[in-house]
Amino acid sequence: MPEFLSIALYEFKNNYFNFKGRATRAQFWYFVLTLFLANIVVQILGAIPYLGTLITYAWALFTLIPSLAIQVRRLHDTNKSGLYIIAPYACIVLALICLGLAFACESLAFVTIMKILMFLALVAYIALIVFWCLKGTDGENKYGPVATIGHFEMPKKA
Repeated sequence: MPEFLSIALYEFKNNYFNFKGRATRAQFWYFVLTLFLANIVVQILGAIPYLGTLITYAWALFTLIPSLAIQVRRLHDTNKSGLYIIAPYACIVLALICLGLAFACESLAFVTIMKILMFLALVAYIALIVFWCLKGTDGENKYGPVATIGHFEMPKKA
């Protein structure tokens, strides 16, 4: 089994609801890669009439919690709060509310506010990607010791 797949499956199995602790860049990006490849398969299965929709929604619900958990733990590795993942979603929800108000009130002011909020959501997503790419703090930080896989610390590359 390829290393990225074994690390991703370990994360999925052992850290499904784990929002505490830390995740290294390797753990995070291997998980993302595995999820991306699995999503391709799920989208192909999604073409099956009726059953495909059920498979797609079930997969989305099944992977939601572990995806959020590893995002939070990756932020913890860079010594940042996991609450940062809320920012883009909050902007999108507020933008949708503004869109509804724009239709209800027939006001362009709400459309402008919605555009600003969507831009802020994009900036927040870019900031998250940057944070996920940063090297984790050396040694223990306020979120715990250096991330490990099983009993072993992730190997450090020169």
